[in-house]
Amino acid sequence: MSNMSGPTLSVGMPVFDGEAFIATAIESILNQTFRDFELIISDNGSTDRTQEIVGTYADTDHRIRYYRQAENLGAAANYNFVFTKATGRYFKWASHDDLIAPTMFERCLAAFESCPSDLILVYPRTTLLTSEDEQDRHYEDRLDLRQTSPHERLHHLVANVELCNAVYGIIRSDALRQTRLIAPFASSDEVLLAELALLGRFYEVPEYLFTRRLHDERSTVAHAAPEDRTAWFDPKATQRRYLHRTTVFVEDMRSILRSPVSVSERMQSLIALGRGYLPRWWRLMARELQHATSPKRG
Repeated sequence: MSNMSGPTLSVGMPVFDGEAFIATAIESILNQTFRDFELIISDNGSTDRTQEIVGTYADTDHRIRYYRQAENLGAAANYNFVFTKATGRYFKWASHDDLIAPTMFERCLAAFESCPSDLILVYPRTTLLTSEDEQDRHYEDRLDLRQTSPHERLHHLVANVELCNAVYGIIRSDALRQTRLIAPFASSDEVLLAELALLGRFYEVPEYLFTRRLHDERSTVAHAAPEDRTAWFDPKATQRRYLHRTTVFVEDMRSILRSPVSVSERMQSLIALGRGYLPRWWRLMARELQHATSPKRG
């Protein structure tokens, strides 16, 4: 599975002020049994010890490429930046505060070799690690999308997606280049997964090889209000409140209309989007309305 012009796998780690967890995250990547990868780290202008910590690892492992942004680009631009620097046939985003088991790369890449050619994303099962008492629990992503038709995959995705852990799986780079990547709005990772589901199949490795750390400083907690989340994704965005679930639904429709499928499949996908999304609509919109009508902070 080697690539004569570069590594088989590119791993992109965007980070901002990650000193608390980035060392263990990097070590979990460097300790992989599969060794043919590059690790691209983009520091979004951190103000803590992130640069010092990453520099220590980069000095001792040639597979690490470190970039420091002159200013905070926002999470969306930083996530996309690491992909633009990738040279591997496959790509994986890595959060600076999550962990992966030593065989994660090996097991996911093996699936690409043994599964159908239209497989474009492989992810392992997820363990959630809490910050309060360091207890972990298994989480069911339910995003094993091996249905033949795009509209069936899309329906299953939008009906089941919650934490979007699958976006931290391994993705075929050529498929990822056909998408809009991470857009500058909340839950754009969900829209990206929908775009990918229209392009090909997902496979869930039946082993718990990914640990997502749920701590108080993670983005969904530190930037819970819609306007704060918008600024986190794009600091230059207009600071306003909006119902981002509506944005997600509209952007999913755009993904369908721009996807390289037949007209018939597009129509079926639009119907599948509604069938999968509408049962969740009222619960999600109630949450958004609560944020939008609450007194604005500070």
